[in-house]
Amino acid sequence: MALVFSMCVANYIYAWFMSKFVMDQGIDTTPSSYYAVCALTYLLAMVASNKALLWVNYPTQVIGKSCKPIPVMVLGVLLGRKRYPLLKYLFVFLIVAGVALFMYKDQKESGSTDSLSIGIGELLLLASLTCDGLTGAVQERMKAEHKTKSGHMMCAMNKWSILYLGAALMATGEMWQFLAFVQRHSGIIWQLCTLSVASALGQVKLPVQNIFTSGF
Repeated sequence: MALVFSMCVANYIYAWFMSKFVMDQGIDTTPSSYYAVCALTYLLAMVASNKALLWVNYPTQVIGKSCKPIPVMVLGVLLGRKRYPLLKYLFVFLIVAGVALFMYKDQKESGSTDSLSIGIGELLLLASLTCDGLTGAVQERMKAEHKTKSGHMMCAMNKWSILYLGAALMATGEMWQFLAFVQRHSGIIWQLCTLSVASALGQVKLPVQNIFTSGF
């Protein structure tokens, strides 16, 4: 949670700066309740994904998260009232097929016969993907009903995320464990800064949008 908290702080500062001095996106009329729900699912997805690394390696996490378009599109249709062209469904099928082939090849080379085994790490990745889909669905509803702009969304969601995580860090005592860890390993500060900056810059909405973008 402390790691995600650091990233959310950097995201909020960057989004606030961009909204104030770079992007003129007008007045935000989106209800705070939408942001609160969206921030919660966004946080749960990030925390579950990072927590999964205790049980699965990083390449497995990346492969699992590459399936993000599936829940995003499914829940976008069911909850976000979104409609996609057939070409996007084809792209999702190709992604699923590619991931399945890659995983099958990896298991075959390692001699694993228990190809259907699911552990805690895989369950956490599944929970993370589900939360990604819910986040995308709520964001689609926000854009459809209130024309919510990317700058407003990024700023408000990260503000709510900081509030949620700050309360959780204090309630669980992880904040003090995190500070003690940083004291023992001061080199982690540079890594935290670079990760947080990369996270913030990676959420910029480019003019040419990715067809599977569900975030900011």
